[in-house]
Amino acid sequence: MCDSKIILSIISLITTNFLFASNNQVKTGDGNRIHLASAKLINSENDICWKPVQCNLPLPASAVLLERAGLIERLKGYFKSNADITTVALVGVVGMGGVGKTTLARLWAAKRIAESPTLTVWEFNAETEATLLQSLKEFSTRLAQTPDQKAILQSIEDIKDSTDREAKRLVFVQDVLRASEGWVLVYDNVERLGDIFKYLPQASTVWGKGQVILTTRNAQLKNVGEQILTLEDLTPDEELTLYSRIRHQKEPQQLTSKETEDAQLVLKKLPPFPLDISIAAKYIGNYKLSPAEYLAALDKQDASFLEVQQELLKDGGEYNKTRYEIITLSIKKIIESDTENLQKLLMLSMMDSQDVPKEMLSNTSEGIKVSGKADKFIREMMKHSLVTMGTASGDIGTISMHRSTWEIMYAYLVSTLKLSQSHPVVRNVIRSMADYVYSAIDEAKRSVLLLLESHGKRISTSELLTTDEQMKVTGMLGCIYFYTSKGKDAQELLEKSIKYIELNISRDQQRLARLYLHLGLTYRLNCKYSLAEEYLSKAIKAYTYSNNTPGRIEALCLLAHMYVVKGDFLKTKEQLEKVKALDSKDTSTKDIILRVTSLVERELGNMSIALESINQSIVQREVAKKCDQIQAWNLVYKSLVYKDMGDYASAAEWAKKGDMLHAEYDATSKMYAGLIMHRGSINRLLGNYDISEKEIKIALAICEKEAEESPMEVGRGKIFLAKVYRNTGHLDKAFTEAKAAERLYIDLFGEKNLRTSWIRMTIGQIYNDQGKYCEARDVFQECLDVHRTMLSDAHPKIGKILSELGYAQVKLGDIKQGHANLELGLKNYEAHYGKDHLRTAYVLRLISDSLQLQGDLKGAEAAALRAYTICQKANHPDQILSLERLGDVRLKSGNTQGSDDLKKALNMAEITFGADSPHVTRIKAKL
Repeated sequence: MCDSKIILSIISLITTNFLFASNNQVKTGDGNRIHLASAKLINSENDICWKPVQCNLPLPASAVLLERAGLIERLKGYFKSNADITTVALVGVVGMGGVGKTTLARLWAAKRIAESPTLTVWEFNAETEATLLQSLKEFSTRLAQTPDQKAILQSIEDIKDSTDREAKRLVFVQDVLRASEGWVLVYDNVERLGDIFKYLPQASTVWGKGQVILTTRNAQLKNVGEQILTLEDLTPDEELTLYSRIRHQKEPQQLTSKETEDAQLVLKKLPPFPLDISIAAKYIGNYKLSPAEYLAALDKQDASFLEVQQELLKDGGEYNKTRYEIITLSIKKIIESDTENLQKLLMLSMMDSQDVPKEMLSNTSEGIKVSGKADKFIREMMKHSLVTMGTASGDIGTISMHRSTWEIMYAYLVSTLKLSQSHPVVRNVIRSMADYVYSAIDEAKRSVLLLLESHGKRISTSELLTTDEQMKVTGMLGCIYFYTSKGKDAQELLEKSIKYIELNISRDQQRLARLYLHLGLTYRLNCKYSLAEEYLSKAIKAYTYSNNTPGRIEALCLLAHMYVVKGDFLKTKEQLEKVKALDSKDTSTKDIILRVTSLVERELGNMSIALESINQSIVQREVAKKCDQIQAWNLVYKSLVYKDMGDYASAAEWAKKGDMLHAEYDATSKMYAGLIMHRGSINRLLGNYDISEKEIKIALAICEKEAEESPMEVGRGKIFLAKVYRNTGHLDKAFTEAKAAERLYIDLFGEKNLRTSWIRMTIGQIYNDQGKYCEARDVFQECLDVHRTMLSDAHPKIGKILSELGYAQVKLGDIKQGHANLELGLKNYEAHYGKDHLRTAYVLRLISDSLQLQGDLKGAEAAALRAYTICQKANHPDQILSLERLGDVRLKSGNTQGSDDLKKALNMAEITFGADSPHVTRIKAKL
């Protein structure tokens, strides 16, 4: 059972994003614009070396590759022009597939790579706008190599309007290509130019310099912008060369007279195109047939063609009839070799023809995964020249079929074998695909799910599916959309699927449990907590009903985490106790239990348990050799624990490790956003206020753009920004941001909630800084009451509240009670952070003020000096405020050293904050 879903839930606590403005720029919160091609995150240390982006270019083996006379030279002639962008369309003479267009395009691209290894080369499936957009999505993912590029790109995925999202993606691709060292783009199988025209490179000022090749069956293609190269029939010599290389592994001149005569007899019957000759030659060679035997076998296929000719007899005429006979003859042999192959053939034909993951073909008809089963089938298909290796990038092994082969195979299987909605093999295909999809989900294979999106869309509209099966596939596609950052589409499909299954096939509790879980997570990410709770609870019940203990544990952990987000730790602990009571021996759930345990214990202030739990989770994945995205989040989460422990150096170290590991994997925008926000938080605590402010503004800008669906993220971003403004002395700006965050959190969580109270703590601090002590006292008294419902008095947040409350009370004249609370706060901080920590120094400054008011100047000086010593040793900007306090108390004591202290503090403030800083203005007024 997978624990990857928890990641999408955890990230909301530290989420951020990037904002795309119009055209080619990113707009930050302060109005600054950064060009996408050169956009950088604040920390450039995570930049990585550029790697050439080149898709796979499957070509026939060199021994059988036919380089047709003059075609490469003609392409060279076209591309020798001085134009910055040159476009050539490759068109078949009779308007049908299999004439060698794609092979020629790939061969040209491969030759260009050999000449220029750093060249960017990509092949798009341009059959329709939808397939092109899917290819463009994969291309953009490969182009985004640095963490900042990935964050920018992934923020595009969060754009809900599909037109806007794809326009921004295109801009991103254009920017990266323009900054590259040249490119070759192949738009394969264009049917209607109008569908894809806006995605074709036109101006080098937008795209940079490069070459475009279109392949199309549309002989009437116009307005390409440049040249059209028509691929004629193979010449007799070319036909013989290709046939002899495949059938006899010889050149034509090496054939015997009988071999030449036999070859010419067969070739007279075949269409003069590479696809047909290749498949026929393979078949004859595989089964050692004579020309007469092969031609007789083709004639037997005539009858089956009559049943499907209306669908297939298009522009190719008689050529298509012969091609049908050639291809279906091979398909029959493949089915005869293993009856299990029927299911695999149907699966291939029901999905898109390009880039089918090989692993999908591993299951038997009984749904059992058998090692080597897929490889055996693929070898059989390649033996008949029916498939090639796919163009998908990375380590996802895929296969592709020529579209003409794919169309014929589907028509043959459906019509000749009388396949229908009631046929068992159709149900097996649906089951196998669902098993594979959910396995990819469980193993957090987001790159595979991105690939499966187009296949899921196609199979969901198949005429072979019953209504029940359509609704099951709809739910499965909704789960895929959840992981490919299409939350709105995911919600719509999941709701539709669940509604139907509940009414018509409610017995399928296992499937319902999965759908409930994903719909609950979808609601959770959109901050719809009541609906999230409802559907996660339904998932728990459905898993319980179907006796799926690992699934039940996962759902319980996710529900527990949702309660953490809401600040309801009592319900969180209740869910974890249920997990412990199950006492599952399934180790697959151990990782998620450890992670959620760490999360909860961290919130409760039990840092040693939190650290131990996350360490165990990290070790567990190391032992399992899972150096993946989940492990990257483990490292970042360990950083969060260190941050709350007050060990900022270790927090920064582990955040960097998580950052580096994340750069190796695909991730959603919120994942990268979470990393950036966390880094900004650490930078603030380290005193790097300028860096922190810039990071938070970038984050907040995108959140505000989608505020309706990201209210928690907006509120969190605003309170982080308020904290930075307060640290730099800009109290009015800090108050504005904090109050805006408070309004959002009240709407989300209510007035008397721990999360809302966390926001109000910053508001109370600002009141204290502004001298509004009555308001500060009231805020912190309320915060104390709320926090004590969930947290013990040993929690550092209680220490913080008592310190701030005590300070306000002292200023209002309640010195005894106020100072007692300050001492309690100091004791709390010393126990949690240590006596020499920056946070302890903060409370010491408040105590120094209290002692001054009480007339204990010696004690006040000692407290201020101790605070200054701590901050000076850490080389933190807070040493300025501590030195200012020390100067104040010394002057009040008649010690002239106080004047020197203030002058030194002023000089440091001007260097650190700038001459126009409120801190500088305040200190100047004292001199």
